[in-house]
Amino acid sequence: MTPATDALYGNTNPGPSSGTSGTTRPKFTGVNGSKVSDNTGGGGITWFCIKAKPGIWQASHVYQTIGSLSNNDVNCSIVEPITLLPTYNPATQPTVWQPATTGGTSGAGGTNPVWATTAGQQATDSDLIWVCQGSATRATPTAYTQWRGSGQLLFSVIKDSNNNFQVCIKSGTSSATATGSITWGTNYGDQTADGTALWVCVGPSMTWVASTIWYLPLVGFAPPQASSPYGGAEIKDSNANIQFVIKSGKSGGSAPSWGTIGAQTVDGAATWYCTSAFSANSLSWTKGYGYVYAYKARLANDIYNTTAPPGVAAPLGPPTGSQSGLVTTASLPFIMPTGANTGSVNTVSGLGSTDPQIDTVVIFRSTDGFQNGGPYPFVTEIANPAPIGGAAQPWSYQDFQPDTALNPLIEAPVDDENDLRPREPSMRFCTSAASG
Repeated sequence: MTPATDALYGNTNPGPSSGTSGTTRPKFTGVNGSKVSDNTGGGGITWFCIKAKPGIWQASHVYQTIGSLSNNDVNCSIVEPITLLPTYNPATQPTVWQPATTGGTSGAGGTNPVWATTAGQQATDSDLIWVCQGSATRATPTAYTQWRGSGQLLFSVIKDSNNNFQVCIKSGTSSATATGSITWGTNYGDQTADGTALWVCVGPSMTWVASTIWYLPLVGFAPPQASSPYGGAEIKDSNANIQFVIKSGKSGGSAPSWGTIGAQTVDGAATWYCTSAFSANSLSWTKGYGYVYAYKARLANDIYNTTAPPGVAAPLGPPTGSQSGLVTTASLPFIMPTGANTGSVNTVSGLGSTDPQIDTVVIFRSTDGFQNGGPYPFVTEIANPAPIGGAAQPWSYQDFQPDTALNPLIEAPVDDENDLRPREPSMRFCTSAASG
């Protein structure tokens, strides 16, 4: 697809056989049925323009065999899993073009997959994979396991007496109180203590529906917590404000009248909350970055006690740790895949320290192209999230600072330079359109 022409282009080489693109971009016209040569020096490709673009699969729809209609391939193929909008970015969401090799009428709709019944088992559902989290019925007294970070496929989830899902964010044993007798938090992000376990409300339960796009953030699922209060879908609305979903559900057939900052918007069965205005801050690269972090005990006269660190809105305030100046050995690196991006915000996150000496998380990043092995100059510092019930809590930081803003005089301590070594849960990472 070429965003400039908002058209889809297919390879028309005989067979079709593969070819090699040229060193300069062809002059794509966006005219349906037109052809353009790419790398005329030999071994190239002839591209065929399809406009309007094919849509996603439709139930009970008549599709023609690809090539049977002159200059009309839009009704002979589909794209999955999302519609190709002019802003489509394949690095964010890969999409597959699927031509109909035999014409006919599509089915009336999908059927339930064969659901797994054992916690941790997976069920395949067309493009999706679901993971069974075990029984949704709360038991008493029972040990429950908290969600700890991206990539964790198994954690404790129950359905409360209000038909809301509750995710465990502090491991512990449930109380002897009956589920219906507990006053559960009903708003997105409300927390409920239950014995030694702690639950957070993530919204109402939903019933599986055929032919539906189910959203999953690129970094995976995250429940709402103090350091990241909105873990679900995020969009920029037509007023250039950022909206987060706070009630799960299927969106309406057209865009709603968006609420202003601090207001909620009902959109079909979903509800959005407007958090802030969109920010154009963004970071671009040609090859990629590597990130590491370390823990620190700020001194009483640390500059960031009274001055905002780079990319952070406010000073960190008086130190709450040992004030020794300790900086631990850096974590294992998160290494981005090699590739270019013309403008995004990178969200990095991990778990804080439970050591009472520590009050700060220090973030380091390589310069563009040096993600494998560094060095990793200083990016910024943020407050270490206080443990809850002895359990480490997650932190996150949105990085949009160019390489020229890094401090090469302060590099991450690596190779066990400064052990005591920090906890090393997997660092989470997301690259997305810039937002406030």
